[in-house]
Amino acid sequence: KADEKTNSESGGFFFVNPTPTPTPKPNPKPDPTPNPEDKYVNIPDPLFLKVINKNLDPNRPDDQKVTKEEMESLTMISHWLDDEGKPGIKDDAKKSILGTPRSLEGTPEYKFSVSYGIKSIEGIQYAKNLTHLKLNENEISDITPLKDLKKLEYLEFSRNRVVDVMPLK
Repeated sequence: KADEKTNSESGGFFFVNPTPTPTPKPNPKPDPTPNPEDKYVNIPDPLFLKVINKNLDPNRPDDQKVTKEEMESLTMISHWLDDEGKPGIKDDAKKSILGTPRSLEGTPEYKFSVSYGIKSIEGIQYAKNLTHLKLNENEISDITPLKDLKKLEYLEFSRNRVVDVMPLK
């Protein structure tokens, strides 16, 4: 129990603790081995993951994990292929990495006639060097992951479900 004593010069009180203060123990050093999962980007939409993989290399497996470094290397992302079979943004890009679109006619989602099926672009925020993005004819509604992509110059997002463009402000 601490003893209360009067400090006559200041007119106040101070406390004396008879128990010595323990010496603090140093914090344990963090594990020098980083978690290998920290280097990968979470891309939950399997169709968007396929597009990213095919934009990185046409021969990559559709479901291969993508590193942050690989995302930073991308300057263009498109699910459209040009005449040479490379992802492109020009009007001659008519074939999709995602194959044939599915018809939405007669479904509750029927707003546009077809969809290639991408619903989320989560993970794109790591593509810090992205300048061109073409993902039209999908079911994307949230473009918040684009908000910090300062190098983005070209965006083609027609026939999606975007209702709020404020993240691009």
